[in-house]
Amino acid sequence: DVLFLAVTAWLTYHLVPLVCGHSWVLRTLAWITYAIVQGTIAFGPWIIAHECGHGAFSESTAINDTVGFIAHSCLLVPYWSWQYTHAKHHKFTNHMTRGDSYTPELKEEVHSPNSTFQLTKMADLIGEDAFAIVEIVLYFLMGYPMYLTSTVGGGRVNYRGEPLDAANGPVSHFYGPDNERFPPHFRWKVTASGLGCGAVIAANVIWGAMTSWWLPLQWYVGPYLVVNAWLVLITWLQHTHPDCPHYGDDAFTWLRGALSTIDRPYPWVVDELHHYIGSTHVLHHVDAKIPFYHAKEATEALKKVLGPLHRYDPTPIWEALFVTARTCLYVDKLEGTQFHKSIDHLKQDNMAQASKANKTTAAACDGAALRARLVSGG
Repeated sequence: DVLFLAVTAWLTYHLVPLVCGHSWVLRTLAWITYAIVQGTIAFGPWIIAHECGHGAFSESTAINDTVGFIAHSCLLVPYWSWQYTHAKHHKFTNHMTRGDSYTPELKEEVHSPNSTFQLTKMADLIGEDAFAIVEIVLYFLMGYPMYLTSTVGGGRVNYRGEPLDAANGPVSHFYGPDNERFPPHFRWKVTASGLGCGAVIAANVIWGAMTSWWLPLQWYVGPYLVVNAWLVLITWLQHTHPDCPHYGDDAFTWLRGALSTIDRPYPWVVDELHHYIGSTHVLHHVDAKIPFYHAKEATEALKKVLGPLHRYDPTPIWEALFVTARTCLYVDKLEGTQFHKSIDHLKQDNMAQASKANKTTAAACDGAALRARLVSGG
């Protein structure tokens, strides 16, 4: 991974001036291409750090933590903080309250009749397809930073199992003192994780101040945004599908959660660079200690054991992403077994409620009219 990153940077450094000259159009296209390629490659080290967080990279905890901390800090991921919440995600996969990754929103959270912002109105204004595209773009740009700094997309409870509320204290993955999300004994690691990311940000600021702000933007920020986009895309599709259930306390078991995971077909180059994290994810949730270089063969063995319980969606990735954004918007409640619903479901529910209200009003009017006739003797 490091070799690929170095070669890509070296080629870009030497070829952009040679090929593009002073053309700002060609240079812009070149730097966009660099960001896409380098960001796609850089997601590989993200996955290696992920392996470290699970203890699957090495038998040594010290090696795992050293490699994981350095790699994740370079990508602005607070290593130990993420390790803690990611462990919750594995323990409570697709749990409606205790899960910690893409926890579905409730109907009243995305559409309140008393709110000035209603998703159905926005979808009607720009169209449902455009709405899905806007959602994808916002997720790609802001989804992961929002998750790390707030309660967006994460679990609904704190380390005590109580409702997580930012009003009761910090919930960020970067700041430890009095943090509501993490237990007291772990908070120093949260702060250490934040300092690691802070050091990388400081290095970029110093670099830009001493040279040109374009340099960190071109060489670092562009690829960083692409890394985050891959992270959102892959993790979103791993546990989100119209037919993939989420569970309340009364229905959840660890095995049900682990098997609410979907393997998908990524292009060969992407799958290799990303160490098969998207194509062997069911196995990863059954046993996170299996290293990536055994994941493909272990997945084939697991398929024979699970049979039809193994979830695989052959839909091409970009089509699957659009379908997911368009159809997986909310769930009805926190209890039982829940499946995602779309804006179409939301409109149908609203129409059904309006119809019921109209019938109730009509019945009340008929009753009032009848009582009036009886009183009048008619």
